[in-house]
Amino acid sequence: MDDGVTLLGGKEVRVIRKEWKSGSPQPYRKTYNLLPGQSWYKAEITPGKMEHYEQMDIGEQIPVGALIAAELSDDGAHFSVFTEMWAGKFVMVDQYLKCIEPSREAEKIISKLRQENGAKLGGFPDAFGIFPDGHIAFREVKNVSAKDRLGEKQHEFSRLIRKLFGEKADIAVVEWGIPN
Repeated sequence: MDDGVTLLGGKEVRVIRKEWKSGSPQPYRKTYNLLPGQSWYKAEITPGKMEHYEQMDIGEQIPVGALIAAELSDDGAHFSVFTEMWAGKFVMVDQYLKCIEPSREAEKIISKLRQENGAKLGGFPDAFGIFPDGHIAFREVKNVSAKDRLGEKQHEFSRLIRKLFGEKADIAVVEWGIPN
């Protein structure tokens, strides 16, 4: 469901609001240290840093990026992941919470972005998916209840995505954790 627009990189983008519930803060999982094939559940935790995850009906909490990757897949993406970057490490995790290698097509997209951005990926959207018709969905995720806001890196990266992929780029902001 589209619920309006916001500015990202100087252009209007869709805002998709989700009724996902933010669970109580949990120790942050060092997703950025995962290697392909490893489960997000096995990622080392950092007790001093907390993170908000989506509270599933079954009591489990998971990253909302996995839900977005699943939705992109349901919408027809043949490659969909959420991303994590920290200290130069960039990993992709699928909807099943497994760290994966990029597809050839994803690697080309990432390489092109790195090449045009001085080898950096800071500001890369939180989730993305590649569709058979060639369009690429980029999703920046913001937890409203945690007062998560768009930053300059996200604006800059959005401009770069538009420059490189033009009409093929489907950029949107996903808001969740919205107070009742």
